[in-house]
Amino acid sequence: MAFMTAAPPLRVQQLATARAWLTATESLRGADPVLLNVPGSVAEAVDAGARYDRELWLTVVAGDDVIGCAMRTSPWPAYVGPMPDEAAHLVGHWLLEHGGPLPGLTGPVTTVAAVAAGMGCSWTVRMRETVRVLDALREPAWCHGSLRLAAQADLPLLLRWFEDFHREADLAVAPREEQVVTAVREERLWLWADGTPVAMGGHARVVTTPGGTVGRIGPIYTVPVARRKGYGSALTHAIATRLTSCCDTVMLFADAENPTSNGIYERLGFEAVTEVVEAELDTSSGHRP
Repeated sequence: MAFMTAAPPLRVQQLATARAWLTATESLRGADPVLLNVPGSVAEAVDAGARYDRELWLTVVAGDDVIGCAMRTSPWPAYVGPMPDEAAHLVGHWLLEHGGPLPGLTGPVTTVAAVAAGMGCSWTVRMRETVRVLDALREPAWCHGSLRLAAQADLPLLLRWFEDFHREADLAVAPREEQVVTAVREERLWLWADGTPVAMGGHARVVTTPGGTVGRIGPIYTVPVARRKGYGSALTHAIATRLTSCCDTVMLFADAENPTSNGIYERLGFEAVTEVVEAELDTSSGHRP
């Protein structure tokens, strides 16, 4: 008579450091290096010295297997990766009990919904973002100007443009000055100049997983008076060209409600592969499990 082996119970583990989390999630991130690129790049930055108000590094484990992960670097919302609903519910229970005040979640909509359900919270979509992956890079229309690396002397301009980008994109949390300074130091920010700078663009830390090396472009910002002249397209193409020389995959996020930027990325060869949402939580409806 055959006996069925019971599935191992799920449990949430809190890891002490970003490095421990990167090690524990290596295979998981290798299986989905695109959707788990954001937490991977953030963890790499923290491991290199970036600091936040509070950090949470979580995995969901079934036996010896990591089947889900989540992280938070306050004041940003928590990022939840794709995982089974049962695991996501468990993460929601854990966050309700131990996560402290949590205004929002970012991740695939099914995972966000399951985590919020585990918290007993209602939620609303604050922003939908289309995840785009470069297929074959195509040349944009020619435009005036040229690319150059951002330098220390550009910091006042960059900080002002980051504030403008944050306000226009209606992002939940503004970037910190030290993040911009680090991006300049690590040569991850560029300017497009046509006489004077007219646009800026950059990319996150490149993340290497067993599933390949991924580079994520963003932000791309053109000053309002210089728009519709091709600067953003030229800048995105130039950064993508550099990343393709060292990455297996080049990706970016685009506001799903912005047809202009999505059209630009589509013409450059970035194909839509999935979508993530940033959700606001109504924690007043939460319950203790």
